[in-house]
Amino acid sequence: MTTTSTTYARTISHRIDEVAATASSRSAS
Repeated sequence: MTTTSTTYARTISHRIDEVAATASSRSAS
């Protein structure tokens, strides 16, 4: 159960980073 929670949190963090990168590159251009 702990492993699943960690993987889920890591996936969410990665998704947030992706969205943030997309947003910053979009506002830069």
